[in-house]
Amino acid sequence: MSFMTKLSNVAKRSLLKILLLLVVLLLASTTLLIMKGEGRLRTALGLAAKTRVERKQGGRRGQPKPKTPTTTTPKGNPDSFIESFEIGKSVKGRSIKGVRFGRGGKKVLFLAATHGDEYGGEVADQFIDYLTRNREAVPKNTEIHIIPRVNPDGWEDVRRGNARKVDINRNFPVDWQPQVGLNDDSAYGGCTPGPRPGSEPETQALMKLLKKRFTRVISIHSLGGIIDYDGPGEELALEMARASPYYLVDPTDYSGNSSGSLGRYVPKTYKIPVITIELESDRLDRVLDALLVAIRF
Repeated sequence: MSFMTKLSNVAKRSLLKILLLLVVLLLASTTLLIMKGEGRLRTALGLAAKTRVERKQGGRRGQPKPKTPTTTTPKGNPDSFIESFEIGKSVKGRSIKGVRFGRGGKKVLFLAATHGDEYGGEVADQFIDYLTRNREAVPKNTEIHIIPRVNPDGWEDVRRGNARKVDINRNFPVDWQPQVGLNDDSAYGGCTPGPRPGSEPETQALMKLLKKRFTRVISIHSLGGIIDYDGPGEELALEMARASPYYLVDPTDYSGNSSGSLGRYVPKTYKIPVITIELESDRLDRVLDALLVAIRF
């Protein structure tokens, strides 16, 4: 065997070893990625399950529910007025509480946790805490009303509907239907629109509150990561979208079933806009700028 032939065989064996090594490394990397993916999935599923338990204990992250601010007015600054109030009771008799900041002719209403299995309530709690600590954020001649848990029974049970399994956001007396559509999220949540329009105490409490003649209503939901609007709210919704990571949805393209919804009731009854924020996170910092736009616009 010639020298050149021996060298060729050595090169072939070396190349084969390198190829085998590369295959082993590739398999090891693939296995590691799969394990990481499974770990992330297990973590996500674990957090999802843990979230439901923690929410029943006082908050999605296991934190105690924030204390409702008491009525205060710093001397010489009436715009920093803070007042807690109750708008009614739930089916099970739980208080539907709210907090008001400031005084003035422009009135902005924030509603959250209309659906008890969503985490708008956490963001509303954080927003209340933010405004309590940063009273300069409340513009002059402006009242900010925040109802962090429209549906306290659903909130406690981590359920979309109230204690009678009625979707509050399908129970308003405008375009009400006796049944929810098959493609409606309420159908998947096992909810009904109620026996008649405005039948639920939570709905009645909101209808009474809305008689205060607000300038606009901001409804906080989850989990779409979008902003949409009903009524004359296109410009405001656009500015809020620009101040957030969410995109604006054209209401004419929105295919969701909204019969008997707040979005239909308020514009038709009071001629004011309803801006809906569909959260994709329970962190206030994701939407704080958009919420501030809503009170300054």
